[in-house]
Amino acid sequence: MVNEEFIISILKGNSKNISLFYDYYSPYLYTTIYRYVSNIQDTEDLLQDTLIKILESLKNFTFTNEQMFKSWMIKIAINNALNFIRQKSKFDTIDDFSFEYLKDDETEDEETPIHELSPKELFSLITELPIGYKTVFNLFVLENYSHKEIANLLNISENTSKTQLLKARKLLKNKIEQKYSYIKKIEYGKV
Repeated sequence: MVNEEFIISILKGNSKNISLFYDYYSPYLYTTIYRYVSNIQDTEDLLQDTLIKILESLKNFTFTNEQMFKSWMIKIAINNALNFIRQKSKFDTIDDFSFEYLKDDETEDEETPIHELSPKELFSLITELPIGYKTVFNLFVLENYSHKEIANLLNISENTSKTQLLKARKLLKNKIEQKYSYIKKIEYGKV
């Protein structure tokens, strides 16, 4: 959809193309922001703020291809979400979640039934993770940041990033197993 002429027309204030830009990229950016914030009102506010920052920064962007353009926008959205989390003091890497009820990973032979869940169900489970776990999980697993990059972004140690990821994976695995167990009970009429 996007090419250099399209970006130039936006920079010149072409309202039709600005509207097309908004309609085309808003859902993409909304989903990215929501993965970090998990609150509809905050996500909507951050989306508007992100779009404004993108439009303001567009004059400094050198277009090469649409994929690079999307990556650039995603970085702005992620940074905006991370700044929001920091400002609201919502990022807490302290072990504020009890793991007493989580199973140990001693049963690694059994495969977690992740394939039984739809992408929407998995996405929902990820958004339920505590903010610190979810943030590191999203950055590492979905955005492909290294632990060193995450540590720099969040002003934490690399070991803290690794610990948060480990805890996020354990909790997510447990949530998947619980959901799968519930689904199986429904299928066999035990609920």
